[in-house]
Amino acid sequence: MAESEVLQLLIKTNRDMGWYKQNLSLLKEKYLNQFIAIGNSSVVEADPELEGLLKKLHQKGIERSSVLVKFITNLRAILA
Repeated sequence: MAESEVLQLLIKTNRDMGWYKQNLSLLKEKYLNQFIAIGNSSVVEADPELEGLLKKLHQKGIERSSVLVKFITNLRAILA
């Protein structure tokens, strides 16, 4: 992967992460306890199981590396 492609991927991922953070409360209402794939500041696919989500992405021809995958939960992370 060329340096410019890596930079573009980082910029896109950062933008999608910002969208995720801004919309987390809405995402919890619609996708609670599901894995979601975010691309271009929108949910492109969702599934309760990671394997199911990856299969759906593959069926749509979406590369895993081109989306941000998050699990939507009400639980808070505990860092030790």
